[in-house]
Amino acid sequence: METIPCFILVGGKARRFGKDKTALFYRLLYRRCKKLFFPVKLVAKRKKYPHYPFFIEKSSNFAPIFPLMELLGKYPILFILSGDTPFISPLQLGKLKKARRVARGNPLVGVYIRRRDWHKLKRRLQTDYRLQKVAPTSPLPFPQLENINTFSQWRRWKESLPPYYQIIAKLK
Repeated sequence: METIPCFILVGGKARRFGKDKTALFYRLLYRRCKKLFFPVKLVAKRKKYPHYPFFIEKSSNFAPIFPLMELLGKYPILFILSGDTPFISPLQLGKLKKARRVARGNPLVGVYIRRRDWHKLKRRLQTDYRLQKVAPTSPLPFPQLENINTFSQWRRWKESLPPYYQIIAKLK
């Protein structure tokens, strides 16, 4: 089985949320990804969480296209995952890995391949920094791949957890 590195983006500013929302989900996402990918690293401008491996991005810009370009310069294939997508299941991660695609509607979840995506990303840098339409999307709909951007979305997420996990979420 081919090993594909996974990079979890945890370096955003989270202006709409008001604080670092990735602190709520990085452990969960890291554990899920460790079962399918090697290596798994968190990506940010500085090492934010002790005891976790990091890829420190060099760009001073806060847009995911910059660390993605930097990573594709080092790795011919990689899986990228937004740090605010706790709804993704291990099954969905595996399907995207196998299909070598990004999730429909969320280009910050899925596989990027240097040979296939590099030139499209470079063109994006000249127009805008959005990642839509850079990599092919999966034909499989993944409705749970929403990002959590507000406290109300986070509350809904916590309420959707089984009772045991709701207790743990209250302790944090």
